[in-house]
Amino acid sequence: MSFKIEQKVKGTIYVYEAVSYWDKEKKQSRQKKKLIGKRDPKTNKIIPTGKNPQKVKIKDYGCTDFLEKIYRKIGLLDEVKSVFKDTYSEIMTIISFMLTENKPVYLAADWLEANYSSFSNINISSQRLSELFKNIGKTPDKKFSFFRNWIHRNKPNDIVFYDITSISSYSEKLDIAEWGYNRDKEKLKQINMGLIYGRNSDIPLSYNFNQGSISDVSTLKKTMEFNNELGLKEVMYIMDRGFYSQKNLDNISDEKLIIPVPYSTKLAKNIVEENKNELSSDNNMISYNDHLYYYLSKEKTINNKDYKIHVFRDKVKYEIRETEFYKEILNIEKRLNSVSFSSKDDLEEELRTMAKSKSKFFQIKSNDNNFYIERKPEDIIKAKQRFGTVVYLTNSSKLFKEDVIRLQKNRDYIEKVFNSMKNELSQNRLRVNSSDRVDGKLFVIFLALIVNSYIEKIRKNSKTLKNKTKKEIFYELKKIKSVIYSNSFKQITELSKRAKDIYDSFEFKYPENNS
Repeated sequence: MSFKIEQKVKGTIYVYEAVSYWDKEKKQSRQKKKLIGKRDPKTNKIIPTGKNPQKVKIKDYGCTDFLEKIYRKIGLLDEVKSVFKDTYSEIMTIISFMLTENKPVYLAADWLEANYSSFSNINISSQRLSELFKNIGKTPDKKFSFFRNWIHRNKPNDIVFYDITSISSYSEKLDIAEWGYNRDKEKLKQINMGLIYGRNSDIPLSYNFNQGSISDVSTLKKTMEFNNELGLKEVMYIMDRGFYSQKNLDNISDEKLIIPVPYSTKLAKNIVEENKNELSSDNNMISYNDHLYYYLSKEKTINNKDYKIHVFRDKVKYEIRETEFYKEILNIEKRLNSVSFSSKDDLEEELRTMAKSKSKFFQIKSNDNNFYIERKPEDIIKAKQRFGTVVYLTNSSKLFKEDVIRLQKNRDYIEKVFNSMKNELSQNRLRVNSSDRVDGKLFVIFLALIVNSYIEKIRKNSKTLKNKTKKEIFYELKKIKSVIYSNSFKQITELSKRAKDIYDSFEFKYPENNS
């Protein structure tokens, strides 16, 4: 059954006859359209185009035009083209698909049929993608060249963020996918992707990947050596507590770092215990971005190396956690002591079952053959010292307390990048079955993360876009269509006010008609 579609182009409303049909090969509904006339603005009637109306193609234009403008503006297209001379058009097209569609990449060819692209001779069939990923993975020298050029272009200052995430794999044949600590708590084999993120550029700079069984602490020295070869010299690494180990500290020579010290270590426990009075003294309270902290710093020599330790206790977080903690303790105490237990074993079993991790804060007492629980004040006090408290270690003597807390809070950026990769780009699980293809696909994902981070950087600083999600931005841009006639004349549908706001925020020119 046919129906009519209208498109407004430069003030003129064109009317098309569309017929829906089911494409058995692609297993999706599609449309055939032909121009039948334009609508008279006065009479509202359709003025026919003639006995043989032109056949036209209508493609989604806004999203790909917008992204290609970004590729050119940030220099990504130039850098990819200079290294991957024969395949850059396919690579950039796959990036556009990843950014606009939350779908598996094997559907990219169908997406391309409905979308405009300025790149020519593109083949992104499922088989071609498999070959492309494999070829990229087999050319580590090309990836190395790209990373080096990209870092040089973005000229990172003295600060970079480094973190690792797990990417799960469905493939049983992927030899580099191994069992390990899965950060997404999935019961799947995985590989680990480490990402370097530039503070001043607010975009990813490079990445590496390792077998899923290799822990964070095993990778740091090699990563720093690799980054040094790429041109990341004399930089400070901001990391999370997963990288803390004495071996890592001993292996680091000239590199600077800030790293949270896990509370499971003697260093963290001792520094907090020894200074518990200072961490509750009003004389040591500071303010940062309207947050109140108790703060102290100490000099420490570890294996003949000098470090500075910064300790922050968030006042609000401490008080909230303390309140929750005591509510749990009092509830356990009330429930168990309201019941009579004539057997110590019965009470111990009930305490373990009900209190679980909180059972260690109680001891069992007896009175006239009746057993009851009683708090362990010293253990409770020690537990409370951890609430809202973070211990940072650095080998830089030039950092003030404000620098440490600001840089660690900024480290959240890299967590947002990982979240974007797994949720917005739909790349939380790998469906490829060779290490070369994994490497190649990760590289393309990395390129998409660069663009995604740039969009986020502009969005959060824009008055008109900061309250919009990237999904909403692309939804608005998708309304912009390209109407291509049989004589190759092309017209772009008019932009809405919201679409113009998007282009204006990125300082892009509006799409123009051409012939």
